[in-house]
Amino acid sequence: MVKDIYNLLKNKYFRNFFLSFTFFLFNYIFADQINVYFTDPTNSNPAVSQISSNQKPIDFALRDFVLSANSGTTMYVCIYEVNNTTITTAIDEVVNRGVKVYSIFNVAVNTSVFKTNFYYKQYGSSGSQYMHNKFVVIKSSKVWTGSYNFTVSATKEQDNFALEIFSKDLADIYEQAFNYIWAYGSTTISTEVAKFNGKEIFVDGISIKTYFNPYSQNPELASVLVQNWYDSSNEISKVSSLYFSVAWFTESSIVNTIKTLKSKGVLVKGIIDDDSKNFDTYYSLWNSSVPIYFDARRTSFGSGLMHHKFCVSDPYKVSGKVIAGSANWSDSALRSGRDKNYENILVIQSQSVAEKFYLEYLRLYEKISDMSYNSLSQEIISKIKLYPNPVKTSFKISFIPSIAIKKIDFYIYSIYGRKIFEQKNVSFYPEIENIVLIQLPLDINDGIYYFVIEASVFQDRKKYYQKFVVEK
Repeated sequence: MVKDIYNLLKNKYFRNFFLSFTFFLFNYIFADQINVYFTDPTNSNPAVSQISSNQKPIDFALRDFVLSANSGTTMYVCIYEVNNTTITTAIDEVVNRGVKVYSIFNVAVNTSVFKTNFYYKQYGSSGSQYMHNKFVVIKSSKVWTGSYNFTVSATKEQDNFALEIFSKDLADIYEQAFNYIWAYGSTTISTEVAKFNGKEIFVDGISIKTYFNPYSQNPELASVLVQNWYDSSNEISKVSSLYFSVAWFTESSIVNTIKTLKSKGVLVKGIIDDDSKNFDTYYSLWNSSVPIYFDARRTSFGSGLMHHKFCVSDPYKVSGKVIAGSANWSDSALRSGRDKNYENILVIQSQSVAEKFYLEYLRLYEKISDMSYNSLSQEIISKIKLYPNPVKTSFKISFIPSIAIKKIDFYIYSIYGRKIFEQKNVSFYPEIENIVLIQLPLDINDGIYYFVIEASVFQDRKKYYQKFVVEK
């Protein structure tokens, strides 16, 4: 039988059929997945992040995405900047293989980085309007999009993200958007946009909505953000927490909405680049008691850029949501009009995806807070409860740790100061209630004791005491 299979594989027609069927089956089995990639400039390999869905460098992941295109299919590329040869070589390879490639570049792209010929257009006007998208579509198969430009600096020096989404439905939407930009990008905005803009698809039960600029007339991208956070008609918030990392943030309507969310009791925190364009936003939010932080690496060290454009809400709830894409939070990126940027964003409702973006926010916060942290003058652990009390054999401790905390240790001391229990490097989640079960030592006697939470922030430590009684 093995010999028969071998002879069949020697037949080129059967072999081509077998390979095509295998590829189809692979795509069918592994379809409808979402992979998230981040860069981490502090890593020994900046193209890899521990938070990513897998440990493949982001440019290698895009290379493999491109190389998965079969001969005879079509691939659409829409990119602001490109010079990474890992990616350009992959595009050249699929062109030579017989893939039809159509590309839309920003006006400033030097197309000589490619060694093959394929169809392309260049849009935008230097200094005012940018073709700012960063997506690739393999027809009827999958989409790659995010903040990641296809450059060496974006790969090695910047904080970026990319989403790889296996979905025919999403690929069809992006193909429609690409074809519209190709046909009408330098002329007018048409009602044809309604056929693809703001459509909802599902990937393994995960809701994804996609919006494109400058075609998001109803709603504009700015309204997409606001409407996912706040119900203006009833004046109530739709989220309980919101974290954002955005390179450039100058859009006043978003600033005002964040202030409103803060006034409604929503936990809001953000990170922006310390570019002078962001100064008004920074001071406006800071003066409204919104914790917002500058990423000052470029100013402090002369290189690096927090290039993200994402926000994540309620990351540890089923309602967790990410809004992410190519768009900074600026008038040019979030407002419609013939002179506005070409952008795209995704609204993804998924706790698992939200958790990844939240972890990326925490990674950034830890990095920039080294520059921002001053002292332990404010409380870093709140709402501490120990129950039941009196205690027989065990109790629970609940608390909410600050995002600034690096390490937590637990101790139990007798009323005379003798340590009888310790648990170091306790796992915890910042900004939400943590509940930990504590088992008392078997030989503990009845009496009064102190439970101590020791929290560390950089070189400082702070202790919190809870008195309890043991009655066996």
